[in-house]
Amino acid sequence: MNATHRSARRHGITVALTLVCLLVVVTLGATLVRSLVDHRRQSLRDQHRVQAFWLAESAVERATSHLASSPDYQGETWQVDRDSLGGRWSGSVLIRVEKADTDETLRRIIIESRYPEDAERRVTERIEVTIKSTASGESS
Repeated sequence: MNATHRSARRHGITVALTLVCLLVVVTLGATLVRSLVDHRRQSLRDQHRVQAFWLAESAVERATSHLASSPDYQGETWQVDRDSLGGRWSGSVLIRVEKADTDETLRRIIIESRYPEDAERRVTERIEVTIKSTASGESS
């Protein structure tokens, strides 16, 4: 009975050690998966932030171009569809143009871009630029 008892005890220890090892492997696997998911989310946020920035930069160029041809241009909401962006989401940009308080020839361009437009994790980028606008309608 003593040998049977030792064999059962060894079998019990082996099962317990196997379960502990399995628990460690599962915990490490779950940690790895969680880390990959977090990395993917952060990468997507970074991509959205970069896209919002470039939309804002493009909007500054758009506003400057409109001001050059029409000095009375006050801004717009620019909807950019997903096909134009080559991605899954669309974006939008609010462009406002105001006269500067200090100088009639200065125009302040205020840009607020949102990307992705319809996603839960939208990123907003804001840029303000002041440009000189001549009386003939040309911007510099």
